[in-house]
Amino acid sequence: MLILLLADFCTSQAATMAAFDALPSLDAGVDKPTAVAVDAVGRVYVAESMSNRVRVFAQGGGLL
Repeated sequence: MLILLLADFCTSQAATMAAFDALPSLDAGVDKPTAVAVDAVGRVYVAESMSNRVRVFAQGGGLL
């Protein structure tokens, strides 16, 4: 199971954002993630600063 953590730059704390049964980020090669959002149906959006793109993961963990 993959647990997605988001770092808080102000407090140096990490918060659990989502958990997946698959390992999409290892295959997807997320490049310097800067923001994470989750929509109403559970899709996870990861903004990447180095590649200037947003990766979208399904609720089950697969890359869309």
